[in-house]
Amino acid sequence: MEENNQNIVDKSTENIIESVKDLLTAMEELKKSGILEMLTYFAKNANEAFLSVANDPTLIRGLAILAALLRGLEKADADMLSGAQNNLSEITKCAINSLGNIDMKKKRKLGLLGLLQSLNDPDISYGLALLLELAKGIGACASKNNQRNV
Repeated sequence: MEENNQNIVDKSTENIIESVKDLLTAMEELKKSGILEMLTYFAKNANEAFLSVANDPTLIRGLAILAALLRGLEKADADMLSGAQNNLSEITKCAINSLGNIDMKKKRKLGLLGLLQSLNDPDISYGLALLLELAKGIGACASKNNQRNV
């Protein structure tokens, strides 16, 4: 019986040693990546960090918007979410690339005739068609939701 208890203790000790090894390996990786230093900083300065965040009106407004977005995501149709994620990823990439190519210092003037001529550009036509399709979907959804709330 005593030998059986010793085997159990030995197995338990081996498990503890393995767990400690795994923990030390994880700590080493956190240190290499810089995350451990960041966590240590936050732990030492938690009060100051919390107070600066809690008193920043811009951050509070941003969190309120983020909370509203998350509530909208909770209500979104699960099947549509996958397609939306893919489209958002592509549109974000395209928008970032386009914004990066714009020279904000360049003077621009566009009149009605210039606007009509720009519709001959296939990229502009396609982009506007996408925006109009998005606007139609948002409008239809908002209208349907507004009718429910009346």
